[in-house]
Formats: sequence, structure tokens, C-alpha cells
Amino acid sequence: MKGESSLYSRTDQTRVSQLLARRDIHEVLTDLIGPQFARYRQRWDRAQRFEEELPYPLHVDLELSFACNLRCPMCIMSLPRQELRRWGDPRVKMTLETAKRIIDEGVRQGQASLGLNGTNEPLLTPYLAEIIEYAKSQGMLDIMFNSNASLLTEELSRRLLDSGLTRIMFSLDAVTPQTYDQIRIGSDFHKVMANIDTFLRLKREKGSILPLVRVSFVKMSINEHELPAFLDHWVERVDFISVQQYGNPFQGQGKGEKEALRAQALDFQFEEYFRCPQPWVRALVRNDGRVVPCCAFMGMKFELGNIFEQSLKEIWQSRQWRDLRQLHREGRFAQEPICKECKESRDGEYEDLLSIGAATGA
Repeated sequence: MKGESSLYSRTDQTRVSQLLARRDIHEVLTDLIGPQFARYRQRWDRAQRFEEELPYPLHVDLELSFACNLRCPMCIMSLPRQELRRWGDPRVKMTLETAKRIIDEGVRQGQASLGLNGTNEPLLTPYLAEIIEYAKSQGMLDIMFNSNASLLTEELSRRLLDSGLTRIMFSLDAVTPQTYDQIRIGSDFHKVMANIDTFLRLKREKGSILPLVRVSFVKMSINEHELPAFLDHWVERVDFISVQQYGNPFQGQGKGEKEALRAQALDFQFEEYFRCPQPWVRALVRNDGRVVPCCAFMGMKFELGNIFEQSLKEIWQSRQWRDLRQLHREGRFAQEPICKECKESRDGEYEDLLSIGAATGA
């Protein structure tokens, strides 16, 4: 990519994704929001290093629905309807009142960041802008969501730009319609590009720095050839870019077929001593109230409580969640079957590939 060496770059602790930007976005947000944002990120960093056990998650994701209008092959939403029901119930929607109740608890407990994703397309939720406005009015510092942008109308763009949203992340994975059509099944490349261009134009006209805009690229065998062009296209247009390594969450007969989606170029080094920081900093409340400790597909199996039966604080401080945090602090992830399966879904057969490479000097 042109000028890539001059960009700020950060790789997450699990080596699944890399962020590229002209400037560290947390510095940008600190300048805009103030020292309270810097303090929040400092606590986040300490918790991610397993140095501080928080009394409450700093970030909570609300899965407003278990629904999407696309059927992308790397996502469980591409599963047949009957099999998909094993992962969640698309008929259940989180109500506005429930979302507000969770936000109210979080603000009282010092939560600083709110996400509006699980396995879903947030723009399907009619009250999306209202919940962002409410969270902002209650003092939430960092409010964000991912979207495929296919439903992003000009009217909705204007509402979101005025809502208090801090970050908006567009999932694209391609820079040409030919590749996009293989991945974003049910979408329209030209319409999505126009929607994002309109959002960026309205943001410029408003003279606002927020929300920061990200585009993301899940690197797979069918699109990895487009990554350099993708980066070149977007680097001057948006605030930051995320490049993510595909992990295979599928099970049963379809798992082998989905392995073919893995990119050939490896973006991480396989490590034996794996520790996941997600249970230390965040929680995900699913559409039906179940609470899980991370945003990975496999984490959806990991029910630690339900907000209709307990407060999120009680769930976060439960023995089961505290034990999970200690397990990862000590690098014993393999003792928890769900965490072990999650890591293997990311690594797939890469360990074998790397072993072969080491033996041959590749």
C-alpha cells in the first residue's frame, strides 16, 4: 500500500486483526472527549494485560436482534434457517426499554463504552438512533456499531451524525463488485459505495470529526488479492481500516467446505501460550437477555447469566466469570472447551502449515 509505513498500526492481542490509521484513533478521541477518555483507555489496557480485574465491564455490546439482511459465507448467518436457530432466535428483538435499562446500570457502574452489535445488522433496528442518543445523554463516552451499510439512507445518515455516535464501522471485504458479490450475498456493491460516500459527504458538510469512520476487510482466499487496492482506495477517505483474519466457526458437514475460505497469506504467528483478554474488559448481552463473555461466534455458546434474572454486575462478578478470567490470566485456555474450540477455529490448520514451513525453511 502507498505510504503504509507512515501509518499508525496496531495488532490486537489475539492477532486476529490489525488496525491501520493516519493517527492513533484513541489519541484523536482523547483530544475530542477529554481526559476521562484517556483514563478509560488506560484501565482498558491494564485489564487487557491481566493487571486489573474490573468490578464491571468497560464495554458492553447489545445484540439488538439476531438478524441480518445479508448471507455472507464467512458468517453463521449463511447457515440454513434450521441450523441457524441453534445459534439464536431471529424472532426475538431486544426492546428499547431493556436496552435503556442495561445502559442505565452500566452508567451507574462506570461503563464507558457501548457497542450495538452481536450477530446482527444494527440498521434493521428502528430505534437505533434513539438508543445512541439516549446512551450519549446518560454520559456514555464511546458508542459504536458495525454495519454492512446496505440500509444506510441519507435521512438515517443525518440522524446518526447528530446522535452522539463515536465510531461507525462498515464491513466491506472487497474493492470491486466482482469480489464483493461473492462475499456480501444479498447486497449491492454500487449502492453500498454510494451510501458510504453520502455519509462521508454529510459528515464533511457538518464539519464534524465524529463519528470516526472505519472500513473493514475480512481476509479470505476469495479476496486477499484485493487487499492492497482496498487499502489504497480507503486510506485517505476514512479514519481507520481494520484487516481481520478469517476464522472458521462452522461445525458439522459444512466445516470442511468453509476451510477453503482461509487466506493463504498468514497475518499472525501461531502461539502456544494463548490468553484472551475479552472476558477481562467486555460483555455481550444477546437479543434474548443471555450474557456471554466475548463477541466471537464461539462465545455465543458461553452463557454466564441472563439480565432478566440477574443484574449484569452480578453476572460479571459471578464465580464462573471470575474463574474464566483467571483461566486466561494463567494461560490455561485449553481447560475450557469453548475457548479451546474458539482458538482452534481461528488457527484451523495453520499450525500444521507453519510446522511445514519451519521444516522446509520457508
